[in-house]
Amino acid sequence: MAPTKRTRRRISSTSSPPNTVAKKISKVPQAASSFPICSLLSDLVLEILACVSASSLRDLFSAKLSCKLFKKIAQEDYIYRKISLDDFFVVDIYLNAEATSFFNRCLECGNLEALYQQGLFEYFTDHRRKQSGLALLEKAANSSHLGASYVLGITLICSGDENAQRAGLELVANIKTSLQMQECRKKLAKSAGSLWKPRDVDFLKPKLLTCPFPDRKRSSWHLVGEENGYDHLHCESCILNREIIHVCRMLSGVPLNSYHYRMCLSSDN
Repeated sequence: MAPTKRTRRRISSTSSPPNTVAKKISKVPQAASSFPICSLLSDLVLEILACVSASSLRDLFSAKLSCKLFKKIAQEDYIYRKISLDDFFVVDIYLNAEATSFFNRCLECGNLEALYQQGLFEYFTDHRRKQSGLALLEKAANSSHLGASYVLGITLICSGDENAQRAGLELVANIKTSLQMQECRKKLAKSAGSLWKPRDVDFLKPKLLTCPFPDRKRSSWHLVGEENGYDHLHCESCILNREIIHVCRMLSGVPLNSYHYRMCLSSDN
C-alpha cells in the first residue's frame, strides 16, 4: 500500500490589518466610549465639600477660593444643608445683609442647625411667630437634631398638657447619654445668651416630674453645678427635673436660685 501523502495545513493569522482594527474600534457603542467621568468627579467633590462644610465653615470658604469647580459645587443645596453654623447667632445676622442671605439659604435648604436657631429665636423671643418657631423646632427634632429634641421636649413637658408632656418625654428619650444631655444644654446656653428674654418666671414655668423615691436623701446643691452632676443623682425623674430647671432658667432669664427642688441622691452620698 502506497504511503498517504501528508499535507500541511496553513494556519492563517488572526490579526487584522491596521485599517480593519480601526474600523472595529469605530463600531464601539457611543455610550461606552463616553463614560461620564466629569459627573463622577463632581459627585465626589460634592461629598468632600459637604464633609468640609460640616466641620468648618472657614475651611469651606477657603476651598471655594481655590478653584472654579469648588466654587460652583459649593453653591449646591446639599452643601448648605450640611454647613456647620456653630459660630452663627440668629440675633446677630440681621445686622449684615450678606450674613442674612447666607443664613436664609441654609434655612431654605433644610439645614438642621439653622432650623434649630431660628426656631429658638421665633419661639422664645418673637411671640408673634411662636407657632412658626415651634414648627421649626419640630422639623429639626424630627430629623434627629438632639438640641431641638432637648429644648422642645422640655418645653412640651412644661406645657401642662398631658398629651404634650408624653410627646416631650419621647423627644427627650432620644438623648441617650449624660454627655449628650450636657452638650445639648451647652448648645442651648450658647444660643440663649444671644436671645432677648422676657425675664418673667411665668413665661416658661417648670412642671417637674414626680420622684419615685421620696424617702431617699435629697439635696438642692446639685442644681448649681453645670457639669458632671449626674453621678450623684439616683433616678431618671430627678435627672430630667434638673434639666427642666436649667432650661427654664436659661429661656426665662430668671436666676437659678429662683427655683427650689430637692433631688434624690445615689446611695453613696
